[in-house]
Amino acid sequence: MSFANAVLAVLVDGPQHGYAVHGALRSLLAGVRPVNHGQVYATLERLAREALVTRGVDPSGGATFALTPDGRRALERWLERALGCASPDGELPARLALLAAEGDLPGAARLVAEQRTRCAALERVLATRPDDLVREAALRHVAAERAWLALVEQALCGGAGPICD
Repeated sequence: MSFANAVLAVLVDGPQHGYAVHGALRSLLAGVRPVNHGQVYATLERLAREALVTRGVDPSGGATFALTPDGRRALERWLERALGCASPDGELPARLALLAAEGDLPGAARLVAEQRTRCAALERVLATRPDDLVREAALRHVAAERAWLALVEQALCGGAGPICD
């Protein structure tokens, strides 16, 4: 997962202090990846140099960071980019967590549907492969991912699906 993109996602709702960005990331990415203060501030400074965020000062003199239009476009491109099959520490769980936190159910629905399509495509490729341990592992991974995607739908839709009809 791109940590910089997760930082951009946290800034979607408006300017925040680095400490608030750190807290939001710790909450959103709990169990997905660790978040340390130094990485957050270094990433914010790099994003500012790249003009993806602006650095400002609040009335009390504290530094704040805000998303720029270029930053918003970079985040949108990241959220829309196709992925391979997910792993527990990969981008898909993080993207879905961020979309859910933002209340973007249509975005989460698109991502789940795209992931199901990729799983089906991988299954078709695997069907042409000879029976071996790699094929078996991949098929089991795809089956587990499909089951996980069903759980995602239930969590986002309160038991309804496919992705809230």
